[in-house]
Amino acid sequence: MKYREITLFSALKQRFADTQQQMMQFLTARDEAFLQKIDAEGHTNEYYLQGIIDHNMYHLGQMGAGAGHAEKIEKLFSPHL
Repeated sequence: MKYREITLFSALKQRFADTQQQMMQFLTARDEAFLQKIDAEGHTNEYYLQGIIDHNMYHLGQMGAGAGHAEKIEKLFSPHL
């Protein structure tokens, strides 16, 4: 990998880690009742949390798959660089 590719990938990994840390801080301040709270559509917060986890796992897989293509990804999302 080139230095620029490593920098982009490192930034993506750090942003992902930061987001996970924020989510954990939020959830740590909640109790079990928070997870069981039901919204107007009949879904619990636990249901939504599982969706967030699944979504994050999907993106983690994308990051892993994209690690070898960081330069192409950078050009796609940052054509002005």
